[in-house]
Amino acid sequence: MKSKVTESFELDITGQLNLFKLKYENKKGDLKDWFVASRRLKPKATSRDFSADAVVVVALHTQLDSIVLLKQYRPSIDGYLIEFPAGKIDPEETVEAAARRELFEETGLTITEIQKVSPPIYSSSGLTDESVCMVICDCKGDLSTNNNEDSEEIIPFLVHTTDIDDLFYGRFFDEEVKFCARVYNALNF
Repeated sequence: MKSKVTESFELDITGQLNLFKLKYENKKGDLKDWFVASRRLKPKATSRDFSADAVVVVALHTQLDSIVLLKQYRPSIDGYLIEFPAGKIDPEETVEAAARRELFEETGLTITEIQKVSPPIYSSSGLTDESVCMVICDCKGDLSTNNNEDSEEIIPFLVHTTDIDDLFYGRFFDEEVKFCARVYNALNF
């Protein structure tokens, strides 16, 4: 017998982040509870809609041979996180269109060519059903924060491909920063 979710119950619906209790039957046939946060109004385990919720843009500024990154304040860790540009996919928006929009909004840069788009991937499935598509692309332009939302504290920056070790080993910033797992995994191997 395979484990499977049998039903879900709404615990808190805020619209931005929603909490559900899932009932599932494990491989032994025992009924268990699991709690999951979701960006959706119905969890993916019961809706069966496993499309991506967001995009993560891994952009190479080809003219400068540099990777595009953000230093962004995140209240959940009360500190700055080094991340790739990213954001939610709007309703009826394609992954590629969301990547173009998010990169421009957060950095002022424009995508010149999309190299690869991942399938929806999960980074913390023990906690959330959120998935992202990673978009690998080339870009051009000058960095700008003119299109950031007022609620965002985003500082876009470029790291030359030869300076990536400096980023991870504390020689890039004067203050302590934390790293998004996707950045560390994509750039540190």
